[in-house]
Amino acid sequence: VEDGSTVADIARALGLEARSLYRRLEGIYRTLRHELEAEGLRARTVVALLEDAGEAPPETGRPGPSLPLEGGAA
Repeated sequence: VEDGSTVADIARALGLEARSLYRRLEGIYRTLRHELEAEGLRARTVVALLEDAGEAPPETGRPGPSLPLEGGAA
């Protein structure tokens, strides 16, 4: 699997259903977010750090932001 592959591409390469891989990734992102927030990091801070390092936040291949930046928990 090469950089720029979609979740659907990766699921296909692994012989998985895309829907189950999306759910698994969303669970991983949710766990990571909770753990980072428990350490005092917010989504805005993580996005800024990634941008400063020349990296983009992970995309899920679905419409809408993968890291909500607005609201109380962001």
